[in-house]
Amino acid sequence: MEEATAATQKALLGGPALFNFHSYIRGNCDAKEFNWENKITLESAFYNFANEFQAYLPRVSPRPLLYIAPSGELPAEPHEQAYTKVNEPKEFHKIEPFDFGGYMNGTAKVSQKDVEVKFLQKHLL
Repeated sequence: MEEATAATQKALLGGPALFNFHSYIRGNCDAKEFNWENKITLESAFYNFANEFQAYLPRVSPRPLLYIAPSGELPAEPHEQAYTKVNEPKEFHKIEPFDFGGYMNGTAKVSQKDVEVKFLQKHLL
């Protein structure tokens, strides 16, 4: 956590939220099977940043789009800006409070699973 909260980051994608994600995964995996590190290659970073998903959002609809964004440690504002570019029908939900345990296990006030089920019931039934 000391490195994750440092003023200068050694990681391209760092910070407390990703440290907590890594810790959560490590705590819920068999230690023998856990060999992942928070490292990416320059090539994978290039493909991640060169293909900006927001450019494709206006092309998604008229299919219903459910956009679920985090809150708290991970700012929701960039997600809200991206959401405005999508055509109707669409729904936007913030998971509050957001933490990776709540995201994975549904311990937030309203879990992502609950939101997804309601959305699918509305648009598929």
